[in-house]
Amino acid sequence: MTDILKNFKLWSQTSTDDLPSLRPKLEFKNIDSFSPTEKETMWEYLERLFFLSGQISYYDKYNKEFDNLIVATIEILNHEYKYFSYGKLYLSVSSLESAQEDFRNIFFNEKQSVILEMFSFYIRAFLINVRSFVRANFYKKSDESDDEYEERINLEAYKKFDDFANNLNDVFDQFSTNFILTRMGFVPRQEDKIIKQIYEPVLALLSDKKWKDVNRELKDAFNSYQQATDQGYSDCLTHAITAIEAFLQIMLYGKTGKGTLSVLIKDATSKSVIPNDVFSNNIFSNLEKILSVSRKKSGNAHPKEDYATEKNARLILNLAMVFIQHSLQSVN
Repeated sequence: MTDILKNFKLWSQTSTDDLPSLRPKLEFKNIDSFSPTEKETMWEYLERLFFLSGQISYYDKYNKEFDNLIVATIEILNHEYKYFSYGKLYLSVSSLESAQEDFRNIFFNEKQSVILEMFSFYIRAFLINVRSFVRANFYKKSDESDDEYEERINLEAYKKFDDFANNLNDVFDQFSTNFILTRMGFVPRQEDKIIKQIYEPVLALLSDKKWKDVNRELKDAFNSYQQATDQGYSDCLTHAITAIEAFLQIMLYGKTGKGTLSVLIKDATSKSVIPNDVFSNNIFSNLEKILSVSRKKSGNAHPKEDYATEKNARLILNLAMVFIQHSLQSVN
């Protein structure tokens, strides 16, 4: 039987010339540069996503139970940043309504770094809640090891997280926001092909606990980039290169340890832990030179000649992701 819906095409699918008028392609923008009208419109979509998804209980690391993820977000934001106390209304009146109003005020009045930090607290709370829900509804099988059970729990939890991330990223995409949400947290937006073909597959592979030290460095790199400061970009560059070192150490020894980048690349290729063909060797040799020069000039491991720029930091982030992807795909 023919599916009549498959035969029906939307106007945007048949007349691509008109697509820019329906969904304009804008340059990636920092939320700080949005006009009041853009922020108002964007908030209409974000409010539905965050407030509706937040209508579930949450139990956080401070051993306190919350009735709502919005409440959890504002309370923990205040706890972590007491000097600024961004959720001022909630400090005076601890209610869902005051927490929601603080959430709105922060989006409209604070810088992007604070907004993304607030979103991050919310999403962490969302993940904890989803994982608890999955654990309560998925029982361990008799022939399943503890590690296999935990892996199955994480996979189910990630399905719900991915749904949330896709909805949030659709809003971010249509407003050309310069960050997207991944399993690793918020990362700088790249061209769609780079995100789909490199960032998302790599971060999905690295979600295994085996790579937790690599994840930590990459997460610190993304967080530093997010600060959008000279110091932040230099920190980003340093963490990205350290992530490559941690990746090579785990590939070689099963855990992080000692070893400079040049020695690690040499040992990894000689032992065929990473690709050892002529093409890869040439790439890795040039990559090692680029990373070493970048770390010496703008990184924080040694006295730097100058701070890194946004372009420098993004380049090193992309190189790190491509290196890890090429190594994993070629060896596995």
